[in-house]
Amino acid sequence: MTLLDLKGINKSYDRSILRGLNLTVGEGEYVSIIGTSGAGKSTLMNIIGLIEPFDNGTYRFRGQTIGTERKRCYVRQNEIGFIFQSFHLLPTLNVRENIYLPCQYSAKKPQSADRLMDRLQIKHLLHQFPDQLSGGERQRVAICRALLLQPSLLLADEPTGNLDSENRDRVLLIIDEEHQQGKAVIIITHDPIVAQRAQRQLILEGGQFRE
Repeated sequence: MTLLDLKGINKSYDRSILRGLNLTVGEGEYVSIIGTSGAGKSTLMNIIGLIEPFDNGTYRFRGQTIGTERKRCYVRQNEIGFIFQSFHLLPTLNVRENIYLPCQYSAKKPQSADRLMDRLQIKHLLHQFPDQLSGGERQRVAICRALLLQPSLLLADEPTGNLDSENRDRVLLIIDEEHQQGKAVIIITHDPIVAQRAQRQLILEGGQFRE
């Protein structure tokens, strides 16, 4: 069953970034996207995550066209989890407060946070602040936040780019486990080793995909 369907997506700034791009992702599918710097990978991820608008084209989620701001907000808050390279933890909030932040914007009931924190080995960090954590710890906190509301689609934008090899492997294992539990995953990476973990690898080039 199709989860995400993008048709004819165009996006321009001072130049054309995405040119009639099409992307279909099934329920529980694992897709990686690679491309050179400036190819538009992060722009595409922001469009998929309903963070950034596109110029024209159609966006469907579970067969429903996502056009109104109300629909965009609902899907973004309840169906999509985000993992970013730069973590995006709020420096004035401690670990626990950062993890529970999505609950303020969603009526969806969170999964057991204690079990999730145990699995990610961050329970002992709850009262610390982001600047007191290592890169690997920050990324695991960000993953916990992304998974708290049990999204059906997990977006990971260069999630291992700031990590050493040990923490990279740990993060990738967590993402693999989430896929095995039925989540769809889209991961953007410049690392071919990371890309090869996916079921399907796409190359973004010239504003479109080539497989």
